[in-house]
Amino acid sequence: MTLCARCSGIDLSSAGIYVLSDVGAMLESAQNQCFGCNFILQVARRNDIDITEKPETRVVLQRLFMKENRVDLYFLEAETLGQVPLRLCSAYGMELSPSADYEGPNTSLLGRTISAHAGDDECIDLARGWLTRCTLNHRFCSLEDNVELPTRLVHIPARDDEPLRLCVTQGLKGRYVTLSYCWGAGSTFETSAETFEERLAGFHANLLPKTLRDAVDITRRMGFEWLWVDQICIQQRDLEDWTRESAAMATVYGNSVFTICADNGGTTDEGFLKPRVDILRSHNFGVYEEQCLQTLEEPWGSMTWQPLYSRGWAFQERVLSSRNLHFLEDQIAWECNTTLYREPFRSRETNPPMHFAKNMFTKYLHRATTGDMDETGSREKKLATVGLMGAWNGLAQEVAVRFFTVESDKLPAMSGMASAMEAQASGIGQYFAGVWEYNPFLSMAWYCRWSQLTPPVYRGPSWSWVWTHGQLMWHARTWHEDISAEEFDEWKAWDARYGPRLISANMLLKGSNPKGDVLDGSYLTIKGFCRDIYVLEQPHTEYNEWVFCSNDDVPNDEGTKVHMDKREKNWESISSFDEDLADLNEGITTAEVPKFLCVQIVRERKPEDWFPKTLGLILHRVEGVEEGWRRVGLLAFDGVAEGEEDAWIARTLKLF
Repeated sequence: MTLCARCSGIDLSSAGIYVLSDVGAMLESAQNQCFGCNFILQVARRNDIDITEKPETRVVLQRLFMKENRVDLYFLEAETLGQVPLRLCSAYGMELSPSADYEGPNTSLLGRTISAHAGDDECIDLARGWLTRCTLNHRFCSLEDNVELPTRLVHIPARDDEPLRLCVTQGLKGRYVTLSYCWGAGSTFETSAETFEERLAGFHANLLPKTLRDAVDITRRMGFEWLWVDQICIQQRDLEDWTRESAAMATVYGNSVFTICADNGGTTDEGFLKPRVDILRSHNFGVYEEQCLQTLEEPWGSMTWQPLYSRGWAFQERVLSSRNLHFLEDQIAWECNTTLYREPFRSRETNPPMHFAKNMFTKYLHRATTGDMDETGSREKKLATVGLMGAWNGLAQEVAVRFFTVESDKLPAMSGMASAMEAQASGIGQYFAGVWEYNPFLSMAWYCRWSQLTPPVYRGPSWSWVWTHGQLMWHARTWHEDISAEEFDEWKAWDARYGPRLISANMLLKGSNPKGDVLDGSYLTIKGFCRDIYVLEQPHTEYNEWVFCSNDDVPNDEGTKVHMDKREKNWESISSFDEDLADLNEGITTAEVPKFLCVQIVRERKPEDWFPKTLGLILHRVEGVEEGWRRVGLLAFDGVAEGEEDAWIARTLKLF
């Protein structure tokens, strides 16, 4: 490797400044093949810093603190033309003991270099180390050594020149790996009734699409012989087999040692073991050439840019798996039920910025106590169970923004998470199309950012978010756990006086999966306190969905807010419990003001002087069904006004 004198002499062993050269000299040195000068100039170009017109520009490295591995690269003339943060790394590798598990990126140590390619041995060694650390230290990630294997698995022999085989496990026990990936428009290697015997007989890996070949490679190099891939292990175009196997996703992904997440692959032909073209690395320097510089990776939040993130089914696979090995565009990451590890850092990030780690949801499944179905449960148990319902609503919020090739797949794509929650959390009762028997109303108080269209095909009951499209929003203080005793007592008093109750459920299942699709005609029978409400659109206004929001940590504004699910022209609406809206619109008579029914369903858990909102469903009558109603909107109001208590009448309703 050719290096100029200034590059070969870089010394960042202490805090301070190291002047490299000027741009003119570095351009000449780069033409003479200096690796260090080429690295610096590449960094400038990558960051859109135009230095070629000013050859006198000085190039400087600055390490501010010995306890930080950050190094800033400056391009200086009369003023700073550019500044690029770099990471000072250990060139030859240095790892902490598996028992050493620290919170935060731990920038006080020299950084870990990001490998040039996702398939490099260094990446596999790192992933093995994460698995060891997770196994030794994380009780919420622990799995049995030998679990009952899924119905079918791909067997991967130790030698890569031997054929793979689809195996029917028939009660065998062992350890296996799962794959989460995008099919996209790429090639497939499907198992069907016609190809089933061929798969059992064996096939070579070179017949597989690139993503599946990469998964076989990772599984083998991580030391495992069994791999679950949906297109091979589920018989395609066999509805009965698909229904049965999709209902078992909670155990298929939940019992796997880890899931390979092919985040950066948009189709099966792309693969996910790719070069990291956006990461630049300098030459080695220092007394023993033990250090190097590297450009920074994208933050954890870049996951939301990856192709796999938007796939509807992938979210369930990510949440259900105890451990996920992510292959992002410029790094690998280990996301488990306990925390998050990333390739550039030596320690863990349990609460990373910009995007959640899945422990935000899965921690609720591992609590020792959950609430009781009756009224005798302790305050702590009730709050814990309400928090669990809030976590469920968060899962629904994530699923709602993801893409499904078949829009009606939302319930099946939640069924595994529903099964996992039911298995882990006692006392939440039965599951009904996205809501739970313990308190279905907490999961009915959603509203959508955008106006909704009536789906051409039935997706679910009007009170369930599954029929909607796009981002869901909630009044999160309806399920907060961290509330004062006074706030809890105020909520409890409202619940005793006006809280709704579930009477019965009549859910018509589309298939054999009790947590899968339901048919038109499904309904819940509830008893709740109701009142007529009049809602009128305000022509030529613009509805602002953010006005309907309730800020968690500040007092609410007084007054009533109305959100209609379908807004043809996105006009704002006003509402009243009295027939006086006609006075607000010239030319509108009282008889023309649409009348609906409002039923109280939840109340915010805020201090009384913060004007906590009571939320009610706005309902439209179902013709031909006695007390049959459908949701058309959501109302947020300041609670029952003094003297109007008797206006709220307890009624038994059928919610379709």
